[in-house]
Amino acid sequence: LSSEKHSFPKLSWRFYKILEHYIYDPKVQCLVTSSLMPLAASYTNPTEVNRRMGSNPPHLAINANYFGKGAERVAFRCRLADESNIRGFVFEDMIAKETKHDQRIQERIEFHKSFAETQDLANYLADQ
Repeated sequence: LSSEKHSFPKLSWRFYKILEHYIYDPKVQCLVTSSLMPLAASYTNPTEVNRRMGSNPPHLAINANYFGKGAERVAFRCRLADESNIRGFVFEDMIAKETKHDQRIQERIEFHKSFAETQDLANYLADQ
């Protein structure tokens, strides 16, 4: 893994087709499929989200170079895109986080579920 700080070019995008989008549902305490726009995109441009009316961008671009690294996770800059190139970028930068340790797909899913549960609990406590 290379840091954005020490890379040239700083941004080296890899494009992925979005097959399904999952959100954490605290009522059933698991990840469920959703047709909603990712919340980070909704926060950056709610007018564009409303204009699209459920027509979500079909691609996710993730920078190959990380911009932050902690004990458990690596953080990458990511963007939604209407095309599989930088001209198709829509909305602002978001953050994609990946575990540094789990290699099997089920462990990665459990990692993201645990992360979502923690975020949901923090959100609940912040509202109390």
